[in-house]
Amino acid sequence: MRRLPTLKIAMISIRILLWIVTLCVLAGASVTDLRWRRIPNKASAMVAVTGLAIALVSRPGSLWIGLMVSLAVLLVLALASHFAVIGGGDAKMIPAVALLVPPESVLTLLLAIALAGGLLSATYLGLRYWLRAARPEPPSRDGRLSRFLRHERARILSSCTVPYGIAIFGGAIAYVISELPQCSSATSCLL
Repeated sequence: MRRLPTLKIAMISIRILLWIVTLCVLAGASVTDLRWRRIPNKASAMVAVTGLAIALVSRPGSLWIGLMVSLAVLLVLALASHFAVIGGGDAKMIPAVALLVPPESVLTLLLAIALAGGLLSATYLGLRYWLRAARPEPPSRDGRLSRFLRHERARILSSCTVPYGIAIFGGAIAYVISELPQCSSATSCLL
């Protein structure tokens, strides 16, 4: 009888470790997206693999349903990417992130990502109006941060794309935070 609690603790530890790895990969992908407006395929693949591992450890009975839901999300976003509504990297990362959560929670996750994306877009829109309001370009410096800020300023002023990888990361963080009270109170934890 003593093996069951030990096995349960090991499974919880594995899930926590997988979530930490996933959030680190998402953080790195959002930085890459901010800097180059690209989400690496390797990052999407790593998130998908950790999502599958989390599903195998947490909810093996609903793994196939989760795969089908993620595939449906991928198909919809691939169509949106084809018509340049969303970037290709974003269209691959969001279904990978959908694998992290139970199928019944995917809509909640997508809503969190959409809200984070709306907040990010509103921030970029506000910055664009603020920068256009007779804000001269800062003096040129040679540091990496200065070059990045000048480049980002130019992107904002030209209404360039928004780094949606940040919104995907923000939505994943919001989902995790929303699940923490359930997990800490020993009720059903969907993480």
